[in-house]
Amino acid sequence: MGWLFLWIGLAFSAGIGAGVGVKILWDRLAAHRARRLAGAIVEEAYRQAEAIRKEAQLLIKDELLERRQELEAELQARREQLERLEDRIRSREEQVLNRQSHQDRREEELDQRQAQLEHEAQRQRQQQEEIAQQRQEYIRRLAEVAQMSVEAARRQLLAQVAVEARHDAAQVARKVEQEMRRSLQERARMILATAIERCAGEFIAEKTGVAVTLPSEEMKGRIIGREGRNIRAFELYAGVDLIIDETPETIVISSYDPRRRDIARRALEALIADGRIHPARIEQALREAEAEVDRQALQRAQEIVEALHIGELPEEILQMLARLRYRTSHGQNVLEHSREVALIAGSLAAELGMPPYPAKRAGLLHDIGKATEQYQDGDHVAVGVNLLRKYGEDPEVLHAIEAHHEAVEPRSALAVLLIVADRVSAARPGARRDSLEQYVRRLRELEAIAKSFPGVEEAYAIHAGRELRVIVQADALDDDDAYLLSKEIARRIQAEVRLSGPVQVTVIREVRATAHARP
Repeated sequence: MGWLFLWIGLAFSAGIGAGVGVKILWDRLAAHRARRLAGAIVEEAYRQAEAIRKEAQLLIKDELLERRQELEAELQARREQLERLEDRIRSREEQVLNRQSHQDRREEELDQRQAQLEHEAQRQRQQQEEIAQQRQEYIRRLAEVAQMSVEAARRQLLAQVAVEARHDAAQVARKVEQEMRRSLQERARMILATAIERCAGEFIAEKTGVAVTLPSEEMKGRIIGREGRNIRAFELYAGVDLIIDETPETIVISSYDPRRRDIARRALEALIADGRIHPARIEQALREAEAEVDRQALQRAQEIVEALHIGELPEEILQMLARLRYRTSHGQNVLEHSREVALIAGSLAAELGMPPYPAKRAGLLHDIGKATEQYQDGDHVAVGVNLLRKYGEDPEVLHAIEAHHEAVEPRSALAVLLIVADRVSAARPGARRDSLEQYVRRLRELEAIAKSFPGVEEAYAIHAGRELRVIVQADALDDDDAYLLSKEIARRIQAEVRLSGPVQVTVIREVRATAHARP
């Protein structure tokens, strides 16, 4: 029993010891897990803290960058504002310097003028002293010459005084004449400037091409037509070039003649709006456009006559003025040039106290000879004078027109006014262009040579003068005659015109048959 209790006690002790050991081992394991978990939590906390720190740094950097950009923008705005202020200050300084310089010049001029006056006053005083001395000398001499009678001495003294008085009077007259000349020149400048300012206007340079806008690219094909029949018919009937290139929805009409160019533009716009494009419709549209162009030109001429208040003009003269709308001289539109000359001449006449009516009438009609078919370069003056004389124009106006290029000596103030007004209008910057006028003159020479042959109905210089199309009467020439005519025209052109390149002469002989079917 004792051993039994002993073993039981030992077993119990061993069990208790084992339990205590297991508990200790379990506690150690729990503590180790707790430490590992605490380390993981701390490490995770460190990672989160680092992420938060980095995110905070990024936010701070973004805010700093944004603030820096704002500051730079504000700094740039301030810099630009400072630059504008500096520009204004520099401009003000330049103005002040200019005013100071102008003031200095005025002061110098005043000083010079004062010095001149003082010098002139001193010279006058010296002359007076010299005259007094000479007079005393004359009195002394008279006193010495006792045998001279009082009357003789008086005559001698008066003669000497008269010579000196004439000398002084000549000097005064010369000074007055110089002052008057300067005053008149200044007055003339003021009158001319006032006249120009009253009728100041813009000049539109004449061009040889005009662009027509198309509703779509498909319209180009319709204008060209099948195998190009529409465009050939248009160029043939209108006497212009149609330039169709890569420019989208645009066709350029090229011609040196502004009337043909305007007719072609109106006709092409009408054809595009109508939609029917074929040779017969093209010819009809060109006839209608030509009638409209002539009507508007006549209306423009009538408007100018009414605006100038120069009275009635004969119908033929109005027609001539209407033709001037499509005539140019050195690139300047002749009708608008004539209108401006009339305004300038009328203003000059009013400033000088002369009646403006004849001045404006002479100004408007001075280039009327350029509207005639026989006009060649400088002979328009004689042609215009003869034409106006036939309609009973005022002789004073005729003389002014005849003298406006100084072919004859101007004998009236009106003639001089017209010369001045014509030169002022022609001398404006950009008003004239000689290169265009020479180019147009050469093309007109080509057409004139072709029209001089019998049987020629019309002639058109196209492709910048590289081709001359001649339309002949079918009943006047046959095919062989047309061939020979092209050769003759080419020989004449080669002999009479200064060419910059080859010119192709194309003679067109077209036979038309027309019949009417009646019900």
